[in-house]
Amino acid sequence: MDRKEFIIKAGMFAGVCACAGACVLPKGEQIEPKKEEKIDFTIDLTNSKFADLQKIGGFVYEKLIIIVRKGDTEFLAFTQYCTHASGVIKFIAQKNHFECPVHYSQFDLEGKVIQSPAINPLKKYKTERNGNLLRIFE
Repeated sequence: MDRKEFIIKAGMFAGVCACAGACVLPKGEQIEPKKEEKIDFTIDLTNSKFADLQKIGGFVYEKLIIIVRKGDTEFLAFTQYCTHASGVIKFIAQKNHFECPVHYSQFDLEGKVIQSPAINPLKKYKTERNGNLLRIFE
């Protein structure tokens, strides 16, 4: 291997290492939540945009919130971002919990951490249903 080829490969290796290091937070290191405006909005459950909320276990994202239909009349709402590295969480209906696809933190239906590396709970919002309208608020 000549000098030029060595420098190119060494540079590529350093770049890969830097990217990998930037993507991983040590256990316990958390991302500070962004200061956002107060949450208070209403959705129309008959709108096709929210069709997944017609079934128990369905979920949608709206205004940085994940909204889940937990039961016939019960809805849950949490910030959509994991408290560890800000990955967008998903609701896993079969396991009845939220999961972050970045580092696999898991949260229960109250937003409490059930599997690290996250250590802080998800921010939970109140929900109130009035006919076909669902209000999400603080």
